[in-house]
Amino acid sequence: MNFPDVSEEAIKLLEEANAFRTGHFVLKSGAHAHMYVEKALVTVDPLVTKKLSRLMVEPFKDFGVEVVVGPTVGAVPFTQYAAEILRELTGIPVLALYAEEDSDKNRVLKRSGYADLARKKKVLVIEDIITTSTSAKKTIIGVQEAGGIVVAACVIVNRRPAENTAESLDVPALYCLISKDFPHWEPTNCPYCKDGIEINNDSGHGAEYIAKYGQPGQ
Repeated sequence: MNFPDVSEEAIKLLEEANAFRTGHFVLKSGAHAHMYVEKALVTVDPLVTKKLSRLMVEPFKDFGVEVVVGPTVGAVPFTQYAAEILRELTGIPVLALYAEEDSDKNRVLKRSGYADLARKKKVLVIEDIITTSTSAKKTIIGVQEAGGIVVAACVIVNRRPAENTAESLDVPALYCLISKDFPHWEPTNCPYCKDGIEINNDSGHGAEYIAKYGQPGQ
């Protein structure tokens, strides 16, 4: 399926929220990066959040979506707006659910009644940012195991477009507002670690990494 290119508009919205940061960051995947998208600065502004959500779901107005599901925590605000906007566009009473981690680190619809609400329903899975796409994949599996029918997935930023595809996520369609291969490295190959540049402990997962391994050169 050919999706509209809204990357410039999406980038402007992220810039408006001052979400782009540069430095030395640790991503959720464990990889290190120089560029980081601070999604927390996006969702504090409901107008920016809603505009991004509209960009995400408008191409799916004819997919018959009945439920929107996103992994906790970052995608939750977008699921709410996405469901609301799809209701406006389609007249279908679209629901917003979220998938949480269980004790085995899987993503499941464990809230009371969530699995029943997704069963046999057409589901759009949304995520904010994917690097390894682990959370998105686990959310898709969680929806399928609950009996939901995943019709597509949508993300705001795909940091590894060559690796994260509809095929790799096992979905009929994948729509990414921004697909850009931001440079990233495993910790052992990170040039910033080798140069002793401190890891940012305010954004991303830097604080967790520092608590376990310390700052570079320490």
